[in-house]
Amino acid sequence: MLKRSFKIDMQEGVRNKDDATSVHLCIEELQRSEFNSVLLYKREGDILESFPLEENDFCLIIMSQYQQHMLVKYGNNIIAVDGTYGLNNYDFKLTTLMVVDNFNEGFPGAFMFTNRKDTLIHQIFFEVIESKVGNKISPNIFMSDITGVFY
Repeated sequence: MLKRSFKIDMQEGVRNKDDATSVHLCIEELQRSEFNSVLLYKREGDILESFPLEENDFCLIIMSQYQQHMLVKYGNNIIAVDGTYGLNNYDFKLTTLMVVDNFNEGFPGAFMFTNRKDTLIHQIFFEVIESKVGNKISPNIFMSDITGVFY
């Protein structure tokens, strides 16, 4: 009854048994929403004219409207970037951009899932976020993992 009421078309909690298809269907739904939280979506096999990614690369950058608000509101204090590796069978990396709010708590401002682990993909991550929020973020403090890709 809930599935019918909310027009949920899923079997066993997934949109499709193929993970890539399931993600693609979810992204299409997000892109049709009032506030499109998908800032960049590049499927494996696609070619993007706007960014120099390889055909076999995957990249998904997501930021909700509230995350955008929090980035602009607190982005001039402390920004932290954290990379998480090896959480799935696809060897994708999760990069989280965080701000510290007025309670001194970390708040995630944007997420990127990608197969790449280099400076180029993080440059794209920051450029895409900047294109969404403008030049409204200028942190006093920047914290990151001990790696050269964020610098």
